[in-house]
Amino acid sequence: MENAAPVLSKKENILRIVLWGVLEAFAIASLICMVIDGNVMKVLMSIFTMLLLALPFTASKLFHFEMNTVFFIFCELYAIGPMLGHVYNLYYHTTWWDDVLHTAGGVVFAIFGVYLAQFVSKDKEPSILMKAIFALCFSMAISVAWEFVEYGCDQIFGTDMQNDTVVSFIHSYLLGGEMAQTGNIDGI
Repeated sequence: MENAAPVLSKKENILRIVLWGVLEAFAIASLICMVIDGNVMKVLMSIFTMLLLALPFTASKLFHFEMNTVFFIFCELYAIGPMLGHVYNLYYHTTWWDDVLHTAGGVVFAIFGVYLAQFVSKDKEPSILMKAIFALCFSMAISVAWEFVEYGCDQIFGTDMQNDTVVSFIHSYLLGGEMAQTGNIDGI
């Protein structure tokens, strides 16, 4: 497989840089507002978003490929999505925000899986079936890993990344009095 990246037009380069700049400026403005508010978790989310916005540029340079402009735009909008959900409370104002982000994440990681399959098999072009299977498995693996991150942050740092704000009961070993005993709180 030839690793030479396709050359982008000047218009596409300008579009990418402008979009990235606008989204970075928005993330920086959000960071400043959250610092003034004194909300540490939202400050961290804003910083994390600024780093995520640079990821498409970094990945294309690191793996020597040029992603499609539409996919680049999709990645950038996906990167800003969690900040919009947490910092601007879209998770609470719209019932479908989390579903949109999970669906978009599946698409982003599947497409990145196709790029990764091509990168990994340098000796020959992988078959379409191999790309599809690799993309599906890569997307699912990243999605499962992310769910572990959400659960871990909720348990360790007391965040609400899983957005489970309606709780009617709790059954947990953390509430049990002895080892391997489940504590229960019902009728919340």
